[in-house]
Amino acid sequence: MLAKFYIFVLFLIVIPVIFVVAAFIRNNLPLTAAPGIMTRLQTYLTTNIAETSLHPVFPELTMRVYPYTVDEIHAMLEKTVKQAGWELLHDDHDHHELHVVVTTPLWKFKDDVLIRIVPVSEGNNAVYIRSSSRTGKGDLGTNTRHILDFYAQLDEVMP
Repeated sequence: MLAKFYIFVLFLIVIPVIFVVAAFIRNNLPLTAAPGIMTRLQTYLTTNIAETSLHPVFPELTMRVYPYTVDEIHAMLEKTVKQAGWELLHDDHDHHELHVVVTTPLWKFKDDVLIRIVPVSEGNNAVYIRSSSRTGKGDLGTNTRHILDFYAQLDEVMP
């Protein structure tokens, strides 16, 4: 009887660990890159927001700058959102923002993504992205993966 109890307890511990490891594998993030695996794991387990900036803690979240006009980038953002299959909630041309929803493949969680064009210098504009989960305290890196996927698809759309 005691053996069955230990097997049950082990099962309760192993299943969540398998799900967490599977999420990290699926998100394919640079866990060992700077600032280090412990900082990354702590962030991915306790934060449900990822956003780009000019000087981020995680290098892959550096805001990207493109040599195109705001209108050209806006058109490319719209095309990228459509190609990605993300749900466009609001397209604000005046403020150069797009609000979209990404549905995660396995659990069908909804994540909100804000994409904004930020003027940097004459003829250069940056694309800021903020992805946040609607539920949970940790996203296991899913929001970072949304940002990286979007940038990769945006690069494919650019001439």
